[in-house]
Amino acid sequence: MRNATRTSMRLLFPWLLLLLAPAACGSGDPRRDALDRGMDLVSEIVTSSTVVDAVRNADPEMRATTAADAALRGGVVANFPRPPEGIGIQNTEQDMQSWTVVIKGDDAKKQVILEGYGDDLKKPLVTRAIDFPPR
Repeated sequence: MRNATRTSMRLLFPWLLLLLAPAACGSGDPRRDALDRGMDLVSEIVTSSTVVDAVRNADPEMRATTAADAALRGGVVANFPRPPEGIGIQNTEQDMQSWTVVIKGDDAKKQVILEGYGDDLKKPLVTRAIDFPPR
């Protein structure tokens, strides 16, 4: 009976590690963690029914640039929590500060592009493309 228990534990242990690893993972840098949370927040805003409905009412073609603008102007301010402390959100790299999420619309690809910048303002730390309208 003991051998069966040991064998079961040996088989179970790697799965437990896989389940617990995401909870333990963080970058170790609170600014990077806040940037990732900011990216997640903006992703949720862009795909929310609030923004999709606003874009649908304002733009019959449902363009990604309109979605990016709606997410920045209406969604972030009115209907969703504020971005994490120290993370800016804007729609252009012009006059950008460190630790900012930039929201852009790409109408040709029908995507909203999110770029998260750290201290280096020349290259984003993370980029995410969101199909718009969402499927």
